[in-house]
This record gives sequence, structure tokens and C-alpha cells, in this order.
Amino acid sequence: MDNKKPIFPASSIPRAGDMKATAWREINRGKLLGVFTLQLPSRMLLVDCPVFQKDTGEQWVGFPAKSYQTADGKTQYTNVIDFVSQTVAARFKRAAFEAVTRYLSERSPSTLRESGDESDNDDRALTGDEDHYL
Repeated sequence: MDNKKPIFPASSIPRAGDMKATAWREINRGKLLGVFTLQLPSRMLLVDCPVFQKDTGEQWVGFPAKSYQTADGKTQYTNVIDFVSQTVAARFKRAAFEAVTRYLSERSPSTLRESGDESDNDDRALTGDEDHYL
């Protein structure tokens, strides 16, 4: 038996064409451009997926998050969903970005730039408070 076979092979990650973005809400607060609902092939809905933009123009999708207060009164955020690895998460976010870009281009072509302009840095949306928006 091959113990090196991934638990979730790349073929099990939904492709952008299999995902459907809906319910865009523009927010434009700090790095947060807005949020949308993502429907997966399983018909599960991920509500309030955020889309961010850095000052450099780089855009990406984050995961839905919830806020909490630390003992010293600071607001922190935690994802309400996650994946078994950063690689799987990055592929999923890339596919989600393509889905929301496609959805918005059908309604307002200038809302997000084409996902093909996105850098190949898969870790960009996996760390830091900019992934969180509440």
C-alpha cells in the first residue's frame, strides 16, 4: 500500500467551474472589497466569503471568519472553515476567486480584475489579519 497518497487529491478540490458565486455585497472598508456566497458542487453554501485588495492591487479570497475578544480587549479573528493543508486551501481560494470574478464580470466587469493577473503566491491569504473582516 502506498502511504504517500494524499488524503485529498487535487482532483477532489472543486474547480472554479464547479463553484457558483452569488450574493455579492460591496463593503470597501480597508482592504475588504466585499463578501459573497459560494455554492459548492455538494450544494453547501459558504456565506460571507471575503474578497480583499492590497494597496498594490493584488486581490484574493479569504475564508468566512468570526471575531472574538482577547483577555487584553483586542479583537482577533478565526476562520470558521479550514483545510487539511495550506496547499489545498490555496487551490480552493484560487478556484473561489475565479468563481467570484466570473460572477462579477457578468454583472460589473470592473469590480475585480481578471484572476489571471493574480500572482502565484499561494500563501498570500493564509496568514495575517487581512484575511479577516468582522
